[in-house]
Amino acid sequence: MTRLIHWVIAVAVILNLWVLEEGDDPHQISGYVALAATSLRIIWGFWGGPQSRFSAFPVSFFQLRTFIRNRGTQSPDQYPGHNPLASLVYLGMWFAICCLAITGWMMGLDAFWGDELLESIHGAIANALQALVVLHLLGIIMDSMKFRRSTWLSMFTGRRAPKV
Repeated sequence: MTRLIHWVIAVAVILNLWVLEEGDDPHQISGYVALAATSLRIIWGFWGGPQSRFSAFPVSFFQLRTFIRNRGTQSPDQYPGHNPLASLVYLGMWFAICCLAITGWMMGLDAFWGDELLESIHGAIANALQALVVLHLLGIIMDSMKFRRSTWLSMFTGRRAPKV
């Protein structure tokens, strides 16, 4: 379920950020698909598998500080699921997607039609999401290079990344 949700979100985000025309019906539909998939992922974070649950996301300030300080020496097996930085990036992406859906929906309302401030906010959130996507991809590349394992492969196979 986690992989399916991941790829639905990924495709919808790629389409909306880099392919579809802003404001057109396909852009709006893709945004609502991203919101629905993100909502499912949030629900799955409470009832899904052990590594999909939010309880497996190490997001405390102490864990993040320790992770950043020890990045050069720690074992990749210290975190069976997501590491603290990856956890924050994922939560940030999901939050951004929800905010984009809300601001996008608001722009279609008569009360906010043509509101430049709302459009600017929507655009800034989209830019933040792009930055988070880049961080996500850089993290996967860095993990694969540093620990010589195919981290990215787990989103295709569902199995923990094997050493290369």
